Amino acid sequence: MDKLTKTEIRKNLKIIEEELNNREEWELENVCVEYRLFLNREGNLNFIILSDEESDKYENYAIELEDYDVKSILKATINYIYENEINYRNNYIRKTKSFNNRKIKSMTLWLERSKQDRVQKINEELAERYKTTKMMENRVIEYKDYIRDLYSCLSVLCPDWKIQDIKSYVFNKLKESGFTDFSMTMIDSNTINTTKYNDKDEVIKSFNIVIEQYSHKDIILNMVRNMLKESA
Repeated sequence: MDKLTKTEIRKNLKIIEEELNNREEWELENVCVEYRLFLNREGNLNFIILSDEESDKYENYAIELEDYDVKSILKATINYIYENEINYRNNYIRKTKSFNNRKIKSMTLWLERSKQDRVQKINEELAERYKTTKMMENRVIEYKDYIRDLYSCLSVLCPDWKIQDIKSYVFNKLKESGFTDFSMTMIDSNTINTTKYNDKDEVIKSFNIVIEQYSHKDIILNMVRNMLKESA
């Protein structure tokens, strides 16, 4: 990918910002945040989320980017929020059930021994865990709202982003597995053509695979791999 100028990068950021903040009239009544994007002095993306109350700064992320095209910016932002805000909270939430089970088992033992001080301590730990878990669940909901907006923006500005990503993933995985003499081409916004050639560059098999909204890249990989094996 050719290196973009700062002017081109700022233009991409402006396009993303405008789309993220583009709301239908019925949405405006419920909108809680405004998004702002700019390039900082280090050349990284500053992604800012403002509340609608007196525009107080709500979140401010500095995100390192490898590429500055619209798709790369949006995907890097999505990945950053997952890695830094959502994943560890989800991990804590998932572990709450086993934490509670351990504590309840322990509390039962102390009850049998009439150790009320121990029971009280465990009750306090359970209450604190519940409070923290609910807080994290609420935060995850908020962050997933931002993720939803980012994916919506990605779908509008880069409608074929998913098929491009799946095509690149499948092609690279097949090459790594030793498949040769084949090509993959996007023939429309949701269809990939795969063509297999013999050693004389003659076509021996050609097939299309349609990528649906919820298609999984590994399922598509297996489909293409199996069809290429049939032509070997």
